[in-house]
Amino acid sequence: AGLASVTVSRRLTEVEAAAAEERRTAALAASAARNAARAPRRRRLQSSSYTAEQIQALVEEDWGMYSDCGSESAQLGDLDGDDKLQSTDVLSGLLVLSGISLGVVDYSRICPVIQSRLDLNMDGDFNLADVNYLLLIVSRKLHFVTAADVDGSSVVAGTQGDLFIEVTLRASSGDTPTPEQTGVRAEIGYSHNEGTPVYSAGSAESVSANNYWVAQMEDMGNGTYRVQVHADPYWSSGRLIGVAFMVETTDSNLESANDRRLAFYGTSASPYEGSVFTAYRSVTVTGSSTVFLPPSPPPSPPPSPPPSPPPS
Repeated sequence: AGLASVTVSRRLTEVEAAAAEERRTAALAASAARNAARAPRRRRLQSSSYTAEQIQALVEEDWGMYSDCGSESAQLGDLDGDDKLQSTDVLSGLLVLSGISLGVVDYSRICPVIQSRLDLNMDGDFNLADVNYLLLIVSRKLHFVTAADVDGSSVVAGTQGDLFIEVTLRASSGDTPTPEQTGVRAEIGYSHNEGTPVYSAGSAESVSANNYWVAQMEDMGNGTYRVQVHADPYWSSGRLIGVAFMVETTDSNLESANDRRLAFYGTSASPYEGSVFTAYRSVTVTGSSTVFLPPSPPPSPPPSPPPSPPPS
């Protein structure tokens, strides 16, 4: 009985070892298959020129931009599907742009998630500005803007409701950017002649060439930057307030440069010489011109009469 038990135990061990080897072999085969599928992409992108037919094949077949909508890479900016962010993604963007110009790529058929990776500046259009932005991200000079929100629901005429602006950034690695080398500013299209900005998040920085408010957005942590501001004494009715924001970085020596600054979508703030204020989003001051200021304090009571002199 003891010998039989040893034999069974040995057989079980052999079966388990064989199963483990099969799993390892299957994993290696799957990895080889994935690499083989991606290899043509890497080889074909080594060329310096492409015909319209080659671009069409890359978009439709190699990258599956029309059909492979359920298995996009998790890597921000990955356009060629190799799960990496590198210079070939910039070339991929240029090829897609060329294909659109040549009429062999239909942008409307590209999967929504891939469209969002092409339209990096979130202006609803894919153009050369997006490719240039991706190049600066790949070069580790700028960061991805993954979310940007402008909320003017509390901006009502005659009140001091806050205008809310929030921007979220991610580094090329997908991690939170280094706070010491990253900043976001906002230009708010409201004149200092109309009101003084009062901030509950962020801080006043300067006045733009258009005499608009310019704010340093507050680092809230985890790559999120915020401004909350209202006009003093109150918002003026009927105003359309445009909001632009500027993503800015420095190198390891804390030095900035033109290629480390990007406005969404244009600003009259310094040092963006030649740029024109172009709002990322606009909000309208709602409500009538009736002013609802805080009530005045009640008048002080009259002074007490002097005490009567003591009887003589």
